[in-house]
Amino acid sequence: MGQSPSLVTSEAVAEAPPPPSLHTVPPRLAARPAVGGYGPSLAERIVCQVLTTDMGLSLRGAIGQQLGASGDDPEDALSSNAITAWPPKSLAVKLVDLFFEYHIAFYPIYNQDEVAKDMDELYGVTHPGVPTPSTFTVPDYRIFRLFLILALGCNLLETERGTPRTDTATSLCRYALEHFPAVFRVSDLACIAGLVTFTQYCILDFGRTSPYHVVGVVARFAMELGLHRDDSSLPLAEQDARRRVFYTVYNLDRVVAVSLTKQVTIPDSVITAQLPTACATRLQSYLDPAEWFAHAMAMRRLSGIILDEVYLAPRLGDLEERELTLARIHNLVDDWYDGIPRDAAGECVPLFELYYNVLLTNLHRPSPLCTSTQALRMVSLRRTAYRTIELYRAVRAQRGLAENYVHLANIVTVAVTVVYTLLEADGNPRNLALRAWRREAFAQVDVCEQLLANFCINWPGVSRFCSAFNVLANEVRGKLGGQPAPPPAVWPLVAPQQTQVSGFSDTGTSPQFSDQGQWDAWAAPALLTEADMQMALSGIGVDALLASVGLNVFAEVE
Repeated sequence: MGQSPSLVTSEAVAEAPPPPSLHTVPPRLAARPAVGGYGPSLAERIVCQVLTTDMGLSLRGAIGQQLGASGDDPEDALSSNAITAWPPKSLAVKLVDLFFEYHIAFYPIYNQDEVAKDMDELYGVTHPGVPTPSTFTVPDYRIFRLFLILALGCNLLETERGTPRTDTATSLCRYALEHFPAVFRVSDLACIAGLVTFTQYCILDFGRTSPYHVVGVVARFAMELGLHRDDSSLPLAEQDARRRVFYTVYNLDRVVAVSLTKQVTIPDSVITAQLPTACATRLQSYLDPAEWFAHAMAMRRLSGIILDEVYLAPRLGDLEERELTLARIHNLVDDWYDGIPRDAAGECVPLFELYYNVLLTNLHRPSPLCTSTQALRMVSLRRTAYRTIELYRAVRAQRGLAENYVHLANIVTVAVTVVYTLLEADGNPRNLALRAWRREAFAQVDVCEQLLANFCINWPGVSRFCSAFNVLANEVRGKLGGQPAPPPAVWPLVAPQQTQVSGFSDTGTSPQFSDQGQWDAWAAPALLTEADMQMALSGIGVDALLASVGLNVFAEVE
């Protein structure tokens, strides 16, 4: 196995800046010194950060901006249900298994055996029965972590109708937040890992919560702890654990910033930490898990470069300079993709092929750097964007990814890009007279609508995005002389291929939930209203985070 690629290029190593101090960390507000002359604790500073952070950013709002549709939905009221009993252990095991199958490759911060051991101990307290919220009255980090994992796994567990159990996921997360104070009583790495898992749930929180402020806080404190640089004085195993936690935060920082077109919190220039040498994941791939993770982080680095130099560029320069910028970044993307080893059949990891096309679409679609795409590049832009649509259809048909607003944002971006190139007749008005070109255009618009109509179909606000895209699609149909199509309801999902996509989890390899009665027996009677519980349940997100922590236990913030 060759050496894993590094996020630090050879040029960057030669000109590496001195090890960053706390002065290189983005400024933060100061908290009142604690009793005894010590500085504010990590918990106090997190609360201070959360209190003073802009809450106006949501992933769903960012998606709506692309379509000219509001991301707000008055019918999106949070469920006021709370769990009254833990799920049966057999069900919890399946949810944990789903989490480790679908999430851990990008976020290798937990060991499944350790989580399973914690679950055995917690369920063993009331064996053969199951615990209830009143079983554990003291905040417990193990419960916080377990129930966030259950909530993330619950989103992956499908019903007979093929829709994720989003309401129950919300209730599970609420219970996890009751144990949030325990996050600040564990080690620094465990604290950051717990906050990372909360950030993951914010991404799945139906677009209501802004993960940008949460990951920003986590990233700043990860750098305060010095995780962005290696500490050679530590044992090798601990060094690798620090690297896994740091690059998991780095990954989330890029995912959220790119989705919202906001500045990243962790600049590449301050990173000197090497990538982890070992990652315990269940990813079914011909690549070693650590090598897979290294290529994934290199991909995230490229997405950050595109964000900084194409969408947030401080200066634009003349046309030639901007074109050179696009060409240079395109070469970097090609170098990354070409450097990924292929399997025995000569195929690349499907997820990396998908993101390769996402990167190129984001690079060459209209942007602040280049407000329009040159005619000679229009055809290749549509080919790249539509290939992304095809790959999303393939992996979704095989349940190869977790549905969330990040993937939905990618789908909306590439679908709108397809519409843009068609409205521009791929840079040549003569194409409008070609029947073959028009047939292909109609077919591709239909496929884009089908995918949008099926992806996250039961999630709040998604239907209005489908309707908004239908308006754009009808503009294409009108320009091509076709009849407008009605807004799609649920389109039949036809996978572009029936064979297994290598590198993705097939439904046959994941632990399926076949006993519908077991779920219903737990979920239906185990949920009571806020009035029944006689307790105030604040919403998911920062309000719940602060309420669960309780500001009165910390020093006052100036």
